[in-house]
Amino acid sequence: MKSKNVNLIVAILAFIFFLSYFRSSEPLETFGISVSVWVFRLLWLFIAIINILSYIKKRKLEHE
Repeated sequence: MKSKNVNLIVAILAFIFFLSYFRSSEPLETFGISVSVWVFRLLWLFIAIINILSYIKKRKLEHE
């Protein structure tokens, strides 16, 4: 499987995780530390955006 396709799959999964955190509004426990749910939302959104941009860049290079 090409890394271009892996970027697309990771981006889709990250976006799904981003959307799934909208169901909860309470802080989440991570490694014994209470963290705002917005931190997780922004983290998954950032991962999705980075992977989408990487996919688009690799696709453009492939077509040239």
